[in-house]
Amino acid sequence: MNKKAKIYILAEYHPTNLTELSFLSAFMLEKEIKSLIDELIERLYKERDADMNLLKLLEENVDKMIESVNMLLYAHEIRKKEIEYLEKITHIHDKKTVIYVEGNRETNTARPEIVELARKKNLKLVYLDEGNMRYEKLEDEKGRILKHGYEIQIGREDFWVNRIEETIGDANYAIAVVGVNHVNGNRKDYIRRIYRRISPKYRNMGYFDKKLKEREYEVEIFDITCK
Repeated sequence: MNKKAKIYILAEYHPTNLTELSFLSAFMLEKEIKSLIDELIERLYKERDADMNLLKLLEENVDKMIESVNMLLYAHEIRKKEIEYLEKITHIHDKKTVIYVEGNRETNTARPEIVELARKKNLKLVYLDEGNMRYEKLEDEKGRILKHGYEIQIGREDFWVNRIEETIGDANYAIAVVGVNHVNGNRKDYIRRIYRRISPKYRNMGYFDKKLKEREYEVEIFDITCK
């Protein structure tokens, strides 16, 4: 039996998701901060004294706004790290390398750097969720409309592994760029804490790397989450 390809996993917080969530959070906080400032000014005019509870709330919301801005910065850093790692790995190995990216063609339109790198190096680029009905059509196998985000994730990692099996061909190496929540390990980092505050339903899905190893692929994980 021929030895299977080695697969490098770049585990990250999806920079597009970070950007969208940070803008959503900042938009909501902007309204709250403006309301608190207006109320503080009104109290100062009327009572000639600041309300400490309002000041405390204002401080908390300003801290959250700073976190939202930090998420934008991290999204930018992750984009740079993606390309740095892809450049390094594809430089070391020969042309028989396939790049896999979480999502489909449409959801990756905001990440042209990876497409351009694959084109420049003449490497095969495969979208892991292309053809996944749960992800693309929000329907299960019986045509039922999925109402909750976590339902999309059911069987998703199995779909990815099968897609790799179907498309990897005779490649010696592959690189899979996926969310850190799909890789084994219980994370408690800074970005995850902010993520959970803004998106409470965010959860670890788990074991993409384990499923690849079960299919006898050699796996190496690079954490590019910045924090």
